[in-house]
Amino acid sequence: MMQKVNEEMVKDILRNRDKKIGNIHQKMLALYQELEAAGNMQARDILPAIRMDGTPGQKGGHKDLGGVLLGYQWQQYKRSTEIRRMMWALSEQKETVNRVWACFYALEDPYYSILQAIYVENQLYQTVEDSYEFSHKTFEKHRQHGIELVIRFYESGEDIAELMRRHPDDVQKGKKEMAEEEPENNGYDQISLMGYLEGEGKGKKEETAI
Repeated sequence: MMQKVNEEMVKDILRNRDKKIGNIHQKMLALYQELEAAGNMQARDILPAIRMDGTPGQKGGHKDLGGVLLGYQWQQYKRSTEIRRMMWALSEQKETVNRVWACFYALEDPYYSILQAIYVENQLYQTVEDSYEFSHKTFEKHRQHGIELVIRFYESGEDIAELMRRHPDDVQKGKKEMAEEEPENNGYDQISLMGYLEGEGKGKKEETAI
């Protein structure tokens, strides 16, 4: 079952992908070695106080060797099962990291470049914003929409190559939606300026006529 992701998880993976993968590999190796050691452990390693003939040792009471061995085997089985479950969970974590990263690669500009600069390269938000000719509101919408696209791609379960082929349509759709939501201030400023100039010109004409 695919792990759910949210905005904070996506940001964390973009910031720390290599570190996360490295930690997963280290834990997997340690667990594998522990599993191997548990499988190779002999009865004599945990039953030093019981003689091979089944009689009690000097410090132990009378115990049935067969019962002790069965208990040991049960404990080994439970521990081995636990280790395998931990390894499986780590494997799922790695798959999540790799798929989020692949979905990030499926983005096109400006989404990819914005997320790359802010999260992967860890540049200051304001520095990245200043490098684009967007208003703050538009820039923030692009950043947010980029994160949302990564989550949408991730949850789709689709092949990443297929997502990359379809993505240009999503980009254009997103840009159109943002353009419809936010009227540009520049248009308002230009109308105001033209109105001012027309009023000024009218005043001059009237002044001249007088």
